[in-house]
Amino acid sequence: MHQHRYLVILAEQWRPCLFQALALLSAHRNRCVVAVGVFLALFVTASAIASLGDRSLNHAHVSGKKVTLDVALPDLEQQIRQLEQQDQVFVTEERLRSGDNIGNLLLRLGATDPTALQFIRTHPLASRLLKSRAGTDISARIDDDGQLLSLRFPLPFAADAAQILDARLSTMLPPSSPDRPITRKSFVVIDRVGDRFRATEQTLELERRVEYRSGTIQTSLFAATDKAGVPDEVVRHLADIFEGELDFHFNLRKGDAFRVVYETYHSQGRYAHTGRVLSAEIINRGRAYHAVWFETSPGRGSYYNLNGRSLKSSFLRTPLQYSRVSSGFSDSRLHPIHMRWRAHTGVDYAAPTGTPVRSVADGVVTFAGWQNGYGNVIFIKHSGSYSTVYAHLSRINPNARKGARVSQGQFIGEVGATGWATGSHLHYEVRINNVPQNPLTVALPSAAPIDRQLKPAFMAHVEQTRRQLALLSIAPVALR
Repeated sequence: MHQHRYLVILAEQWRPCLFQALALLSAHRNRCVVAVGVFLALFVTASAIASLGDRSLNHAHVSGKKVTLDVALPDLEQQIRQLEQQDQVFVTEERLRSGDNIGNLLLRLGATDPTALQFIRTHPLASRLLKSRAGTDISARIDDDGQLLSLRFPLPFAADAAQILDARLSTMLPPSSPDRPITRKSFVVIDRVGDRFRATEQTLELERRVEYRSGTIQTSLFAATDKAGVPDEVVRHLADIFEGELDFHFNLRKGDAFRVVYETYHSQGRYAHTGRVLSAEIINRGRAYHAVWFETSPGRGSYYNLNGRSLKSSFLRTPLQYSRVSSGFSDSRLHPIHMRWRAHTGVDYAAPTGTPVRSVADGVVTFAGWQNGYGNVIFIKHSGSYSTVYAHLSRINPNARKGARVSQGQFIGEVGATGWATGSHLHYEVRINNVPQNPLTVALPSAAPIDRQLKPAFMAHVEQTRRQLALLSIAPVALR
């Protein structure tokens, strides 16, 4: 009886305020959501207190008399007037979708602002939003009238820009080179200034983190690394590092294990991209293969095993990352154009027009241009008596001109079908003392081991690496 009486008293006290809130809600729909929320929270709290009292009365008899108290109710009209005097700003985020246009994106962000729409479409810097890739995160600040106050979106990394022809051909090192990790990220920021907008490019330093991962292979390395949360870029990098030691597609077996330490870079707490692989261990059929990144000079370094032997071959075996041999080296081959038997002094790699071609070793360009049946061709002189030829290119890197120094793995041009060619492919030659050799079987020189003067610093670095890998041996789960 008593508990029901308390609830009736509370309901009588709060009923007028509830009707008042509903009337104000209909009159000030855009402004009183917060105020009504506060009121309802108070009402629920009071009900909860009554409920607790109800449960207490079930356990003990409570004697007393009826007490009536005046409860101060919130002044909703005053709260709404205060809210109306404040400018409400909403921060929203959206991810760019395939097929999006600026209008659709702004609507999803909550902006109905024709001036902003026109600015983004026409301004040279702001309009780069139109070229952003699907999946790009866009953040914006919108006022309660739907006007855009600011918008920010990231510009592509150099590695992404490398997919654009001119950006790729203008660089002298591969975009993913461990010698040049990307440590900054650029954004375009659009701000409202009065009735107009301005767009600026801003650069943020990325936060570097070191990640530790390990796992055991059950079906394939790629399945095991995926389960351990290793990014695909790191797996591809591992395949490149151990290229001369292991074939990741054919050599690895069930029960083999891996341990890897690598860099990741983050922008405002969000993952941006991977950096270098710092150290790695692959256990294949009981044998351990190690790789350690060691900086031999400021900004330059390479991968070595724990004894200081370089894992980097002086020569890459092929100038294309992915290809197939369409015609091998031969002393006598029926030429597909001249229909005569003649020597084929190189190897042809079939690949689509535009496929990047890389220099197989450090060297100096001795010729770059058009030459008879070779079409667009590049000749590179390497150390000792070695030289290489890259023919039928559709385009030559402007930086790979005669006399220019090139690095191993540098993009020097693109596959084509210029000169005497019946289809898109790369003709590749290896010469010793200018005599053509079979690129698939010729013995290529190995890279030099760690410099003797750097050996003490290197061995100290190796000890640190051993401790890191030992930690992963104890804890096979992913660590950060």
